[in-house]
Amino acid sequence: MVHRGSRAGRCSQLGGGASSKITGKDRPSIRDRQRPSRTLNGVHFLTVIRSLLATAALVAAGTAAPAPSLAAATQPPAGAQPGCGTWVLQQVATTTELDRKAAQIKDALSHDGIRGLSVRVPWSSIDQNFTLLDRAAALAHATGKELSVRFLAGQSTPARVFNEGAAYYTANGAKIPKPFGDGGAAGNPVFERNYEAVVTKLATWSRANGVTVLHLPWYGYKWAEIYNGSAVQAAPGYNYQSWLTAHQRLLDIGLKASGQGLSVEFALSGDWGGQGAAAGQLADRVVQAVGPWSSRAIVQGNGLGKWNSTSTNREVYHAKQMVDGGEYDWSSIYQTLRTNNEAYVEVYLTSFTGTRSAQLYAQAKQFAADRC
Repeated sequence: MVHRGSRAGRCSQLGGGASSKITGKDRPSIRDRQRPSRTLNGVHFLTVIRSLLATAALVAAGTAAPAPSLAAATQPPAGAQPGCGTWVLQQVATTTELDRKAAQIKDALSHDGIRGLSVRVPWSSIDQNFTLLDRAAALAHATGKELSVRFLAGQSTPARVFNEGAAYYTANGAKIPKPFGDGGAAGNPVFERNYEAVVTKLATWSRANGVTVLHLPWYGYKWAEIYNGSAVQAAPGYNYQSWLTAHQRLLDIGLKASGQGLSVEFALSGDWGGQGAAAGQLADRVVQAVGPWSSRAIVQGNGLGKWNSTSTNREVYHAKQMVDGGEYDWSSIYQTLRTNNEAYVEVYLTSFTGTRSAQLYAQAKQFAADRC
């Protein structure tokens, strides 16, 4: 069964940070919690090389120059970042579920400073048609706001993909696509073919429906995030390099669908299984593929309110998702967003109905005015 509430306790982040939580709501019990990775990424080597070459040139010309600043090297250019603002996040699997939440969603979207609705759906819910997404787009557009879309793979992968021969392992009785073959070869050709087909179709639909941010999943498990936990490591054929290569292939597929006004996002949070340095390798691949600070790509850290550090220090736009739908000191949350220079934040719908919702709306409005 796909959980449709918050993600507390299972999403992880590169680094930590003090929690701004006041009370906890919408926090389901999740037994197999994903562990936080504490490995920090280094600055992209091309940035450092360019800075050093520029310094050397100035010295050769007899002009003094400061040493390259690693902090300055990772600051995005001035101006609004892709997806900038606050998004109302809600997961649904059917139009009936969406309709039940419609009044609350419309109320949240009606406030100034709210960018739009971010809808999270199982892949299996949009496999045959995009009726659910059409309904979500109509709901957002009725309030003059945008829609962003995220689909889940992992245990939400359609059964037909496995019936077609996609390799898988099982976890808690669910089939999960495997990023490698039983013999250890990287990738999962049947899964990749179907993944590329739905990503391509979603990108076309997004451009036709005013969607500017398309959130894409990894192989995953319960969520769209990275999963390199014990279940996949126990699967026949597992080796880290093949696991990583398979994820790089999904990244390449997603980036190929970006552009023409559409940014694609991948999470750099999740269960890294002791291989947190892979986050830097994936971020480097983004920069190598689309260039530094390209609006074609965003990476995201899920777990704000618990894991507050930025998800990367490479030259790629980055953003946040709240850890759950609880109530927070929203002034502290939005200060973290400013300090980290995050492009946007996704906030669960339930937070917009809490006792601190007025503060949330005020902070969202100010954030949009200052940065978007």
